[in-house]
Amino acid sequence: MNLVTFIMLGSVMSTGIYLILGARKSEVLVGVTLFSQAINLLLIEACPLGKDRTDPLAQALVLTAIVIGFASISFLAAFLFKRHRDRGNEELP
Repeated sequence: MNLVTFIMLGSVMSTGIYLILGARKSEVLVGVTLFSQAINLLLIEACPLGKDRTDPLAQALVLTAIVIGFASISFLAAFLFKRHRDRGNEELP
């Protein structure tokens, strides 16, 4: 993994963490999405690759993480939108 990729992943992860710590529900949702996708990219970049080969284990792990991440983000979005409908504001307590 080269330095540019490492810096890019670090900035995406830090942006995701910053948004997760925000006070608005939409920021939390975008932050969780950014952070989970940064972790998926880190898993792909960290696996040792040959010239014409890719590691199928890392690809399977990332595919599983994408599916589980999509399900958990959908659940979080439904929960946050229901809470917004009930309370009427965007702020988290």
